[in-house]
Amino acid sequence: MHQQKINIIITGRSGVGKSSFLNYLIGSDHFKTGNGSPITTEYFESCNFTSLDNIQFDLYDTVGIEPTNIEECTNKIIDKISEHDNSSNIFNWIHTVYYCFDASSKRIQPFEISFIKKLQKYTSIIILVTKIDLVSQEDLNLFINQIKNELNFRIQVIGVCSVEQKTRKRSSKKLGKEEVLKASFLGLWYKLAETLPQKQFTFIRNNEEYILKNHNDKNKLFLSSEHMGNEFKDFLVDYNLSYPKISLAFLTNFPKLNISSLTSFNSNDRKTLIELIDSTLRYIRKTIKDIQNIDIKYFWQYNENKIKEIFDFYRKINHESPNILYSDISKITLEDIKCYVNSINITQFSRSLLESIHKLDNCIYFDSDEKKEVLKKYNTFRKYVMKIGKDLKELIDKFTIAYHVELYQYGRYCLKRNDLLDNMSDNFGEENELTAKEKIYFNTLKSYIKNNNSFSQNERMLLEALRTTLNISYNKAGRIEDYIRNSL
Repeated sequence: MHQQKINIIITGRSGVGKSSFLNYLIGSDHFKTGNGSPITTEYFESCNFTSLDNIQFDLYDTVGIEPTNIEECTNKIIDKISEHDNSSNIFNWIHTVYYCFDASSKRIQPFEISFIKKLQKYTSIIILVTKIDLVSQEDLNLFINQIKNELNFRIQVIGVCSVEQKTRKRSSKKLGKEEVLKASFLGLWYKLAETLPQKQFTFIRNNEEYILKNHNDKNKLFLSSEHMGNEFKDFLVDYNLSYPKISLAFLTNFPKLNISSLTSFNSNDRKTLIELIDSTLRYIRKTIKDIQNIDIKYFWQYNENKIKEIFDFYRKINHESPNILYSDISKITLEDIKCYVNSINITQFSRSLLESIHKLDNCIYFDSDEKKEVLKKYNTFRKYVMKIGKDLKELIDKFTIAYHVELYQYGRYCLKRNDLLDNMSDNFGEENELTAKEKIYFNTLKSYIKNNNSFSQNERMLLEALRTTLNISYNKAGRIEDYIRNSL
Protein backbone atom coordinates (compact mmCIF):
# COMPACT_ATOMS: atom_id res chain seq x y z
CA MET A 1 0.00 0.00 0.00
CA HIS A 2 1.32 3.43 -0.98
CA GLN A 3 1.91 6.00 1.74
CA GLN A 4 -1.15 8.23 1.52
CA LYS A 5 -0.40 11.94 1.76
CA ILE A 6 -1.17 15.31 0.20
CA ASN A 7 1.70 17.26 -1.36
CA ILE A 8 1.60 21.05 -1.51
CA ILE A 9 3.94 23.78 -2.78
CA ILE A 10 3.64 27.31 -1.40
CA THR A 11 5.01 30.24 -3.36
CA GLY A 12 4.75 34.00 -3.71
CA ARG A 13 6.88 37.13 -3.36
CA SER A 14 9.36 37.60 -0.53
CA GLY A 15 7.78 38.93 2.66
CA VAL A 16 4.17 37.98 1.90
CA GLY A 17 4.04 35.53 4.81
CA LYS A 18 4.59 32.13 3.18
CA SER A 19 6.74 30.73 5.97
CA SER A 20 4.54 32.26 8.68
CA PHE A 21 1.49 30.59 7.19
CA LEU A 22 3.22 27.21 7.00
CA ASN A 23 4.24 27.53 10.64
CA TYR A 24 0.62 28.31 11.52
CA LEU A 25 -0.51 25.32 9.44
CA ILE A 26 1.80 22.79 11.12
CA GLY A 27 1.62 24.36 14.59
CA SER A 28 5.36 24.92 15.08
CA ASP A 29 8.14 27.34 14.08
CA HIS A 30 9.78 25.00 11.59
CA PHE A 31 10.16 27.57 8.80
CA LYS A 32 12.26 30.70 9.31
CA THR A 33 10.36 33.97 9.05
CA GLY A 34 11.46 37.56 8.45
CA ASN A 35 10.21 41.09 7.92
CA GLY A 36 10.03 41.31 4.16
CA SER A 37 13.55 40.25 3.21
CA PRO A 38 14.22 36.84 1.64
CA ILE A 39 14.56 34.12 4.29
CA THR A 40 14.24 30.82 2.40
CA THR A 41 17.52 30.38 0.50
CA GLU A 42 16.98 26.89 -0.95
CA TYR A 43 14.45 26.57 -3.74
CA PHE A 44 12.48 24.02 -1.76
CA GLU A 45 12.43 23.62 2.00
CA SER A 46 10.21 20.70 2.95
CA CYS A 47 8.32 19.61 6.03
CA ASN A 48 5.65 17.01 6.74
CA PHE A 49 2.97 17.10 9.37
CA THR A 50 -0.14 15.14 10.34
CA SER A 51 -3.46 16.95 10.79
CA LEU A 52 -6.01 16.29 13.52
CA ASP A 53 -7.83 14.03 11.03
CA ASN A 54 -4.68 11.89 10.86
CA ILE A 55 -3.95 13.03 7.30
CA GLN A 56 -0.30 13.47 6.33
CA PHE A 57 0.78 16.57 4.41
CA ASP A 58 4.13 17.14 2.70
CA LEU A 59 4.74 20.91 2.38
CA TYR A 60 7.34 22.66 0.21
CA ASP A 61 8.26 26.28 0.92
CA THR A 62 9.99 28.15 -1.92
CA VAL A 63 12.20 31.18 -2.38
CA GLY A 64 10.35 34.44 -2.95
CA ILE A 65 9.67 35.20 -6.60
CA GLU A 66 10.74 38.57 -7.99
CA PRO A 67 11.09 40.01 -11.52
CA THR A 68 14.82 39.17 -11.39
CA ASN A 69 14.31 35.44 -10.72
CA ILE A 70 10.82 34.77 -12.09
CA GLU A 71 11.94 32.65 -15.05
CA GLU A 72 14.24 30.49 -12.95
CA CYS A 73 11.61 30.05 -10.21
CA THR A 74 8.96 29.13 -12.77
CA ASN A 75 11.18 26.44 -14.28
CA LYS A 76 12.20 25.07 -10.86
CA ILE A 77 8.60 24.71 -9.68
CA ILE A 78 7.37 23.22 -12.96
CA ASP A 79 10.27 20.74 -12.86
CA LYS A 80 9.34 19.86 -9.27
CA ILE A 81 5.71 19.25 -10.24
CA SER A 82 6.71 17.19 -13.29
CA GLU A 83 9.17 15.13 -11.25
CA HIS A 84 6.44 14.20 -8.76
CA ASP A 85 3.68 13.75 -11.34
CA ASN A 86 5.74 11.24 -13.34
CA SER A 87 5.19 8.77 -10.52
CA SER A 88 2.58 6.02 -10.93
CA ASN A 89 1.65 6.65 -7.28
CA ILE A 90 -1.05 9.35 -7.08
CA PHE A 91 0.07 10.23 -3.56
CA ASN A 92 3.46 11.31 -4.89
CA TRP A 93 1.95 13.93 -7.20
CA ILE A 94 1.91 17.64 -6.36
CA HIS A 95 -1.77 18.16 -5.65
CA THR A 96 -2.01 21.89 -5.01
CA VAL A 97 0.07 25.06 -5.22
CA TYR A 98 -0.70 27.89 -2.79
CA TYR A 99 0.14 31.32 -4.16
CA CYS A 100 0.31 34.05 -1.50
CA PHE A 101 -0.62 37.71 -1.85
CA ASP A 102 -0.12 40.21 0.97
CA ALA A 103 -3.48 41.87 1.66
CA SER A 104 -1.79 44.92 3.16
CA SER A 105 0.19 45.62 -0.02
CA LYS A 106 -2.98 45.89 -2.15
CA ARG A 107 -0.80 45.33 -5.21
CA ILE A 108 -0.73 42.65 -7.89
CA GLN A 109 2.23 42.67 -10.24
CA PRO A 110 1.82 41.55 -13.90
CA PHE A 111 4.67 39.04 -13.54
CA GLU A 112 2.75 37.36 -10.70
CA ILE A 113 -0.34 36.90 -12.84
CA SER A 114 1.75 35.42 -15.65
CA PHE A 115 3.48 33.11 -13.17
CA ILE A 116 0.17 31.82 -11.73
CA LYS A 117 -1.32 31.17 -15.18
CA LYS A 118 1.71 29.13 -16.19
CA LEU A 119 1.53 27.00 -13.06
CA GLN A 120 -2.21 26.45 -13.49
CA LYS A 121 -1.43 24.33 -16.56
CA TYR A 122 0.30 21.81 -14.28
CA THR A 123 -1.77 21.68 -11.09
CA SER A 124 -4.61 23.34 -9.19
CA ILE A 125 -3.88 26.74 -7.68
CA ILE A 126 -5.32 28.16 -4.47
CA ILE A 127 -4.77 31.84 -3.75
CA LEU A 128 -3.99 32.70 -0.13
CA VAL A 129 -4.43 36.33 0.88
CA THR A 130 -2.24 36.74 3.95
CA LYS A 131 -2.20 39.39 6.70
CA ILE A 132 -5.93 40.02 6.39
CA ASP A 133 -5.91 41.40 9.94
CA LEU A 134 -4.10 44.49 8.62
CA VAL A 135 -6.92 45.59 6.28
CA SER A 136 -10.64 46.31 6.54
CA GLN A 137 -13.20 43.83 5.25
CA GLU A 138 -14.13 46.26 2.49
CA ASP A 139 -10.52 46.58 1.32
CA LEU A 140 -10.09 42.81 1.52
CA ASN A 141 -13.13 42.20 -0.67
CA LEU A 142 -11.88 44.74 -3.22
CA PHE A 143 -8.46 43.06 -3.30
CA ILE A 144 -9.97 39.58 -3.75
CA ASN A 145 -12.15 40.85 -6.62
CA GLN A 146 -9.07 42.42 -8.20
CA ILE A 147 -7.24 39.08 -8.02
CA LYS A 148 -10.11 37.26 -9.71
CA ASN A 149 -10.44 39.91 -12.40
CA GLU A 150 -6.72 39.88 -13.12
CA LEU A 151 -6.50 36.10 -13.35
CA ASN A 152 -9.56 35.90 -15.58
CA PHE A 153 -10.69 32.48 -14.37
CA ARG A 154 -12.62 31.04 -11.47
CA ILE A 155 -10.12 30.40 -8.73
CA GLN A 156 -10.49 29.80 -5.01
CA VAL A 157 -9.24 32.66 -2.84
CA ILE A 158 -8.88 32.18 0.92
CA GLY A 159 -8.04 34.89 3.42
CA VAL A 160 -5.69 33.88 6.25
CA CYS A 161 -4.12 35.40 9.32
CA SER A 162 -1.07 33.45 10.46
CA VAL A 163 0.05 35.43 13.48
CA GLU A 164 -1.83 36.24 16.64
CA GLN A 165 -0.91 39.64 18.03
CA LYS A 166 -2.21 42.59 20.00
CA THR A 167 -1.47 46.28 19.48
CA ARG A 168 -2.99 49.49 20.79
CA LYS A 169 -5.21 49.78 17.73
CA ARG A 170 -6.22 46.18 17.11
CA SER A 171 -5.88 42.56 18.04
CA SER A 172 -5.76 39.64 15.62
CA LYS A 173 -6.40 35.92 15.84
CA LYS A 174 -5.11 33.13 13.65
CA LEU A 175 -7.62 32.36 10.92
CA GLY A 176 -8.05 30.27 7.77
CA LYS A 177 -6.28 27.00 8.59
CA GLU A 178 -9.34 24.75 8.43
CA GLU A 179 -10.59 26.20 5.16
CA VAL A 180 -7.16 25.79 3.57
CA LEU A 181 -6.90 22.16 4.72
CA LYS A 182 -10.35 21.41 3.26
CA ALA A 183 -9.39 22.98 -0.06
CA SER A 184 -6.11 21.02 -0.07
CA PHE A 185 -7.95 17.80 0.63
CA LEU A 186 -10.23 18.37 -2.37
CA GLY A 187 -7.17 19.27 -4.42
CA LEU A 188 -6.17 15.59 -4.42
CA TRP A 189 -9.35 14.64 -6.26
CA TYR A 190 -9.23 17.65 -8.58
CA LYS A 191 -5.66 16.74 -9.52
CA LEU A 192 -6.77 13.21 -10.36
CA ALA A 193 -9.62 14.54 -12.52
CA GLU A 194 -7.20 16.84 -14.36
CA THR A 195 -4.26 14.47 -14.70
CA LEU A 196 -5.57 10.93 -15.16
CA PRO A 197 -7.41 11.64 -18.47
CA GLN A 198 -4.31 13.42 -19.82
CA LYS A 199 -2.06 10.49 -18.95
CA GLN A 200 -4.06 7.90 -20.88
CA PHE A 201 -2.65 8.74 -24.32
CA THR A 202 0.78 10.10 -23.46
CA PHE A 203 2.25 7.14 -25.35
CA ILE A 204 0.85 8.67 -28.56
CA ARG A 205 1.98 12.19 -27.73
CA ASN A 206 5.47 10.82 -26.99
CA ASN A 207 5.49 8.60 -30.06
CA GLU A 208 7.71 10.68 -32.37
CA GLU A 209 9.59 9.60 -35.49
CA TYR A 210 12.76 11.40 -36.51
CA ILE A 211 13.09 12.39 -40.17
CA LEU A 212 15.58 14.01 -42.57
CA LYS A 213 18.59 12.77 -40.66
CA ASN A 214 21.25 13.60 -43.23
CA HIS A 215 19.68 16.09 -45.61
CA ASN A 216 20.28 19.81 -44.99
CA ASP A 217 18.95 21.28 -48.24
CA LYS A 218 15.27 20.49 -47.77
CA ASN A 219 13.60 23.87 -48.26
CA LYS A 220 13.43 23.70 -52.02
CA LEU A 221 11.28 20.57 -51.92
CA PHE A 222 8.51 22.20 -49.91
CA LEU A 223 6.63 25.46 -49.87
CA SER A 224 8.25 28.29 -47.91
CA SER A 225 7.62 28.43 -44.18
CA GLU A 226 5.41 31.54 -44.36
CA HIS A 227 2.78 29.34 -46.05
CA MET A 228 2.95 26.77 -43.27
CA GLY A 229 1.67 26.54 -39.72
CA ASN A 230 4.00 26.52 -36.70
CA GLU A 231 4.46 22.75 -36.79
CA PHE A 232 5.82 22.81 -40.34
CA LYS A 233 7.96 25.88 -39.67
CA ASP A 234 9.82 23.77 -37.12
CA PHE A 235 10.20 21.09 -39.76
CA LEU A 236 11.78 23.54 -42.19
CA VAL A 237 13.97 25.77 -40.08
CA ASP A 238 14.78 24.09 -36.76
CA TYR A 239 18.41 23.17 -37.30
CA ASN A 240 19.13 23.20 -33.56
CA LEU A 241 17.71 19.70 -33.47
CA SER A 242 19.75 17.03 -35.21
CA TYR A 243 16.65 16.49 -37.35
CA PRO A 244 12.95 17.30 -37.13
CA LYS A 245 10.24 15.04 -35.69
CA ILE A 246 6.90 13.67 -36.79
CA SER A 247 4.16 13.83 -34.17
CA LEU A 248 0.38 13.71 -34.11
CA ALA A 249 0.26 17.51 -34.40
CA PHE A 250 2.64 17.35 -37.38
CA LEU A 251 0.24 15.04 -39.25
CA THR A 252 -2.56 17.62 -39.04
CA ASN A 253 -0.34 20.15 -40.85
CA PHE A 254 1.53 17.86 -43.20
CA PRO A 255 3.88 19.77 -45.58
CA LYS A 256 2.87 20.78 -49.08
CA LEU A 257 5.15 19.63 -51.85
CA ASN A 258 6.84 22.30 -53.97
CA ILE A 259 8.03 19.90 -56.64
CA SER A 260 6.13 21.66 -59.44
CA SER A 261 8.55 24.61 -59.32
CA LEU A 262 11.71 22.44 -59.56
CA THR A 263 13.52 22.03 -62.84
CA SER A 264 15.48 18.99 -61.66
CA PHE A 265 15.15 16.21 -59.14
CA ASN A 266 18.36 14.57 -57.90
CA SER A 267 19.04 11.57 -55.69
CA ASN A 268 19.17 13.71 -52.51
CA ASP A 269 15.74 15.15 -53.30
CA ARG A 270 14.40 11.67 -53.84
CA LYS A 271 15.98 10.45 -50.57
CA THR A 272 14.47 13.34 -48.59
CA LEU A 273 10.97 12.77 -49.94
CA ILE A 274 11.09 9.01 -49.38
CA GLU A 275 12.45 9.51 -45.87
CA LEU A 276 9.53 11.80 -45.02
CA ILE A 277 6.98 9.30 -46.32
CA ASP A 278 8.64 6.28 -44.68
CA SER A 279 8.91 8.04 -41.32
CA THR A 280 5.28 9.10 -41.54
CA LEU A 281 4.23 5.52 -42.26
CA ARG A 282 6.28 4.21 -39.33
CA TYR A 283 4.71 6.75 -37.00
CA ILE A 284 1.14 5.98 -38.12
CA ARG A 285 1.65 2.21 -37.99
CA LYS A 286 3.21 2.37 -34.54
CA THR A 287 0.35 4.56 -33.30
CA ILE A 288 -2.21 2.13 -34.73
CA LYS A 289 -0.46 -0.82 -33.12
CA ASP A 290 -0.20 0.92 -29.74
CA ILE A 291 -3.93 1.72 -29.71
CA GLN A 292 -4.88 -1.76 -30.93
CA ASN A 293 -2.84 -3.22 -28.07
CA ILE A 294 -4.85 -1.36 -25.42
CA ASP A 295 -6.51 -3.92 -23.19
CA ILE A 296 -9.73 -2.04 -22.42
CA LYS A 297 -10.69 -4.28 -19.51
CA TYR A 298 -7.27 -3.82 -17.87
CA PHE A 299 -7.29 -0.12 -18.81
CA TRP A 300 -10.45 0.59 -16.82
CA GLN A 301 -9.53 -1.74 -13.97
CA TYR A 302 -6.23 0.10 -13.55
CA ASN A 303 -7.99 3.48 -13.48
CA GLU A 304 -10.67 2.28 -11.09
CA ASN A 305 -7.95 1.05 -8.74
CA LYS A 306 -6.46 4.55 -8.77
CA ILE A 307 -9.84 6.04 -7.94
CA LYS A 308 -10.38 3.48 -5.18
CA GLU A 309 -7.06 4.50 -3.61
CA ILE A 310 -8.33 8.05 -3.23
CA PHE A 311 -11.68 7.02 -1.82
CA ASP A 312 -9.97 4.73 0.66
CA PHE A 313 -8.04 7.82 1.66
CA TYR A 314 -11.20 9.95 1.91
CA ARG A 315 -12.90 7.25 3.96
CA LYS A 316 -10.62 8.19 6.85
CA ILE A 317 -12.80 11.28 7.29
CA ASN A 318 -16.28 10.48 5.98
CA HIS A 319 -16.27 6.73 6.75
CA GLU A 320 -18.09 5.95 3.49
CA SER A 321 -17.23 3.53 0.68
CA PRO A 322 -18.63 4.99 -2.58
CA ASN A 323 -19.16 2.81 -5.61
CA ILE A 324 -16.37 2.69 -8.17
CA LEU A 325 -16.83 5.02 -11.13
CA TYR A 326 -18.48 3.73 -14.27
CA SER A 327 -17.33 5.94 -17.15
CA ASP A 328 -20.06 5.55 -19.75
CA ILE A 329 -19.27 8.25 -22.31
CA SER A 330 -15.50 7.91 -22.03
CA LYS A 331 -15.76 4.12 -22.44
CA ILE A 332 -17.78 4.57 -25.62
CA THR A 333 -15.26 7.12 -26.91
CA LEU A 334 -12.33 4.79 -26.19
CA GLU A 335 -14.08 2.06 -28.21
CA ASP A 336 -14.55 4.60 -31.02
CA ILE A 337 -10.80 5.28 -31.04
CA LYS A 338 -10.00 1.59 -31.35
CA CYS A 339 -12.57 1.14 -34.13
CA TYR A 340 -11.18 4.13 -36.00
CA VAL A 341 -7.54 2.95 -36.07
CA ASN A 342 -8.72 -0.45 -37.31
CA SER A 343 -10.23 1.30 -40.33
CA ILE A 344 -7.01 3.12 -41.32
CA ASN A 345 -5.40 1.85 -44.54
CA ILE A 346 -2.53 4.17 -45.35
CA THR A 347 -0.66 1.61 -47.51
CA GLN A 348 -3.02 2.02 -50.45
CA PHE A 349 -1.93 5.65 -50.82
CA SER A 350 1.76 5.29 -49.98
CA ARG A 351 2.65 2.37 -52.25
CA SER A 352 1.59 4.08 -55.44
CA LEU A 353 3.28 7.34 -54.41
CA LEU A 354 6.60 5.65 -53.61
CA GLU A 355 6.55 3.83 -56.96
CA SER A 356 6.16 7.16 -58.77
CA ILE A 357 8.97 8.78 -56.75
CA HIS A 358 11.37 5.93 -57.47
CA LYS A 359 10.90 6.58 -61.19
CA LEU A 360 12.22 10.12 -60.72
CA ASP A 361 15.71 9.13 -59.61
CA ASN A 362 18.32 11.50 -61.11
CA CYS A 363 15.97 13.22 -63.53
CA ILE A 364 17.71 16.22 -65.08
CA TYR A 365 14.47 17.78 -66.25
CA PHE A 366 10.87 17.13 -65.34
CA ASP A 367 8.22 16.82 -67.95
CA SER A 368 4.72 17.88 -67.01
CA ASP A 369 3.36 14.33 -66.81
CA GLU A 370 5.93 13.30 -64.21
CA LYS A 371 5.24 16.35 -62.12
CA LYS A 372 1.49 15.91 -62.31
CA GLU A 373 1.67 12.24 -61.37
CA VAL A 374 3.86 12.79 -58.29
CA LEU A 375 1.95 15.88 -57.17
CA LYS A 376 -1.40 14.19 -57.56
CA LYS A 377 -0.36 11.11 -55.59
CA TYR A 378 1.48 13.13 -52.93
CA ASN A 379 -1.52 15.41 -52.40
CA THR A 380 -3.80 12.37 -52.06
CA PHE A 381 -1.38 10.87 -49.51
CA ARG A 382 -1.09 14.22 -47.69
CA LYS A 383 -4.87 14.66 -47.51
CA TYR A 384 -5.32 11.22 -45.96
CA VAL A 385 -2.44 11.74 -43.50
CA MET A 386 -3.95 15.06 -42.36
CA LYS A 387 -7.34 13.39 -41.95
CA ILE A 388 -5.79 10.69 -39.74
CA GLY A 389 -4.07 13.32 -37.60
CA LYS A 390 -7.21 15.45 -37.31
CA ASP A 391 -9.53 12.52 -36.59
CA LEU A 392 -7.24 10.97 -33.97
CA LYS A 393 -6.69 14.31 -32.24
CA GLU A 394 -10.44 14.99 -32.10
CA LEU A 395 -11.21 11.51 -30.75
CA ILE A 396 -8.49 11.67 -28.10
CA ASP A 397 -9.58 15.19 -27.07
CA LYS A 398 -13.19 13.99 -26.87
CA PHE A 399 -12.15 11.09 -24.64
CA THR A 400 -10.01 13.34 -22.44
CA ILE A 401 -12.79 15.91 -21.91
CA ALA A 402 -15.48 13.28 -21.33
CA TYR A 403 -13.38 11.36 -18.81
CA HIS A 404 -12.35 14.56 -17.06
CA VAL A 405 -15.98 15.68 -16.67
CA GLU A 406 -17.05 12.25 -15.43
CA LEU A 407 -14.26 12.07 -12.88
CA TYR A 408 -14.87 15.56 -11.58
CA GLN A 409 -18.64 15.23 -11.32
CA TYR A 410 -18.45 11.73 -9.85
CA GLY A 411 -15.99 12.81 -7.18
CA ARG A 412 -18.05 15.85 -6.30
CA TYR A 413 -21.20 13.71 -6.13
CA CYS A 414 -19.59 11.18 -3.79
CA LEU A 415 -18.13 13.88 -1.57
CA LYS A 416 -21.07 16.29 -1.46
CA ARG A 417 -22.46 14.73 1.71
CA ASN A 418 -19.13 15.41 3.35
CA ASP A 419 -18.43 18.72 5.07
CA LEU A 420 -15.46 19.14 2.72
CA LEU A 421 -17.88 20.70 0.25
CA ASP A 422 -19.53 22.96 2.80
CA ASN A 423 -18.91 26.71 2.78
CA MET A 424 -17.27 26.65 -0.66
CA SER A 425 -17.43 29.94 -2.56
CA ASP A 426 -19.58 28.37 -5.29
CA ASN A 427 -22.54 27.64 -3.02
CA PHE A 428 -25.89 29.16 -3.91
CA GLY A 429 -29.43 28.59 -2.74
CA GLU A 430 -31.68 30.29 -5.27
CA GLU A 431 -31.67 30.92 -8.99
CA ASN A 432 -31.62 34.69 -8.48
CA GLU A 433 -28.19 34.39 -6.82
CA LEU A 434 -26.58 33.44 -10.16
CA THR A 435 -24.60 35.83 -12.34
CA ALA A 436 -25.72 36.64 -15.89
CA LYS A 437 -23.35 34.05 -17.38
CA GLU A 438 -24.35 31.42 -14.85
CA LYS A 439 -28.02 31.99 -15.71
CA ILE A 440 -27.23 31.23 -19.38
CA TYR A 441 -25.68 27.93 -18.31
CA PHE A 442 -28.56 27.32 -15.87
CA ASN A 443 -31.26 27.78 -18.54
CA THR A 444 -29.44 25.68 -21.13
CA LEU A 445 -28.85 22.86 -18.67
CA LYS A 446 -32.44 23.04 -17.40
CA SER A 447 -33.83 22.64 -20.93
CA TYR A 448 -31.62 19.56 -21.48
CA ILE A 449 -32.69 17.95 -18.20
CA LYS A 450 -36.39 18.69 -18.82
CA ASN A 451 -36.29 17.05 -22.24
CA ASN A 452 -34.16 14.11 -21.18
CA ASN A 453 -33.00 13.20 -17.71
CA SER A 454 -29.67 11.89 -19.07
CA PHE A 455 -27.33 13.46 -21.60
CA SER A 456 -26.06 12.15 -24.91
CA GLN A 457 -22.34 12.32 -25.62
CA ASN A 458 -22.79 15.33 -27.93
CA GLU A 459 -24.97 17.16 -25.38
CA ARG A 460 -22.41 16.64 -22.62
CA MET A 461 -19.63 17.90 -24.92
CA LEU A 462 -21.70 20.98 -25.83
CA LEU A 463 -22.38 21.70 -22.15
CA GLU A 464 -18.66 21.40 -21.37
CA ALA A 465 -17.83 23.82 -24.21
CA LEU A 466 -20.47 26.25 -22.91
CA ARG A 467 -19.16 25.98 -19.34
CA THR A 468 -15.62 26.77 -20.57
CA THR A 469 -16.80 29.70 -22.72
CA LEU A 470 -18.79 31.22 -19.85
CA ASN A 471 -15.86 30.71 -17.46
CA ILE A 472 -17.93 28.76 -14.91
CA SER A 473 -16.08 26.53 -12.45
CA TYR A 474 -16.72 22.79 -12.35
CA ASN A 475 -17.87 23.08 -8.76
CA LYS A 476 -20.44 25.76 -9.62
CA ALA A 477 -21.63 23.83 -12.69
CA GLY A 478 -22.15 20.73 -10.56
CA ARG A 479 -24.10 22.65 -7.93
CA ILE A 480 -26.29 24.20 -10.62
CA GLU A 481 -27.06 20.73 -11.96
CA ASP A 482 -27.89 19.44 -8.47
CA TYR A 483 -30.18 22.41 -7.87
CA ILE A 484 -32.06 21.84 -11.15
CA ARG A 485 -32.52 18.11 -10.59
CA ASN A 486 -33.72 18.62 -7.02
CA SER A 487 -36.21 21.32 -8.07
CA LEU A 488 -37.80 19.47 -11.00
